[in-house]
Amino acid sequence: RHQSSSHSHCHSHSHWEEGEKEKVVMSCCGGSSDRSKGKLAPPKRRHRVSIVTANSQTGLATVKAIARQFQSRVIMRLAVRSKKKLVKLKEVQGLQGRGHEVTLGVDANNPDTLSEAFEGAERALIVPPNYEKNRAELVIAMVDAAVEAGVRHIVVISVYNLVADGVFRRQMSKIEDYIEGKDVSFTHLRCQLFMDNLFMFKKSIRDGKGYVGTFGDGAWAPVSVSDVGEVAARVLVEQGHEDQTYNLTGPEALTARQQATTLSDYMGYTIKYDDLSAAAYAKKLKKHLIPAWQIDGMMQMEAAIRDGRGSVVSEDVAKITGAHTSFVDWCRSNSAVFMGRFRFPEDEETVQRRIKDRIARES
Repeated sequence: RHQSSSHSHCHSHSHWEEGEKEKVVMSCCGGSSDRSKGKLAPPKRRHRVSIVTANSQTGLATVKAIARQFQSRVIMRLAVRSKKKLVKLKEVQGLQGRGHEVTLGVDANNPDTLSEAFEGAERALIVPPNYEKNRAELVIAMVDAAVEAGVRHIVVISVYNLVADGVFRRQMSKIEDYIEGKDVSFTHLRCQLFMDNLFMFKKSIRDGKGYVGTFGDGAWAPVSVSDVGEVAARVLVEQGHEDQTYNLTGPEALTARQQATTLSDYMGYTIKYDDLSAAAYAKKLKKHLIPAWQIDGMMQMEAAIRDGRGSVVSEDVAKITGAHTSFVDWCRSNSAVFMGRFRFPEDEETVQRRIKDRIARES
């Protein structure tokens, strides 16, 4: 496995115009490509990239990153399952009126719906579904459709290798190996646990109850979803990422209690982290309607972190994007999400004074 250190179509698709869908016939705007594996010629015009699915957490972050920086270089085909899934995409600034396309009705359980998502695209980002136990097979169906449609470079969101024989790693290894066996170039984006996973506990945090887990005193380097989107955007747009595996972590390893303390600094009140037994934590996760197989995978990753296997920090995010969101940065940007009814974000000077006082007390 590698580690980091012209095809023309016409098809009827939906234009992205002011949130409405207008049927048009589009001709392929992709640049020329070398058909041999792993070699892509620099695009001469805006080339088309598919994002499947565009409303997923990392898919949406990728759309935002491209819309912010690379609109002159690519046309995005935004594949979603249904019209109601367009809500978040309609909120992305700069998408409308730029020739981007929407494909509705994409369902990996029905391979006949997949071809439109990839047709005319030179590169594609595939985000595995969260809750389907057979998600490896579903992604393989997407890969087959992408290759059949002429996609030459497949980028897949994968999972950081904390548990070599864990539930998540088995699924992702099957996906990665399958893509590598195809006559296309690839980039695997192996993500550490997201900082944004804390949003799952936002109600509990707002209510002053804090959040829970089974991390013990183990440290890990959570990555911001926005950073994953920034990396994926560059991989889809730029050259030089062919046949690479990138490990996407945050810039520093922190324990769950250290993360709770940092978030507390930006909230102005104490947020507790309570360490639970595996059985108690699994019971809480079931209340969030998380499938049992996924709970098993999450528990395996948290056990690995608790045992000290999660503290490795990768610089791949910084090398690719030139920036790296710290947990402090993330708290600064997202503290308002956790504010209760009568709480408001405080100014940075107040926060820094509180941090300085806390450090003085702890020393």
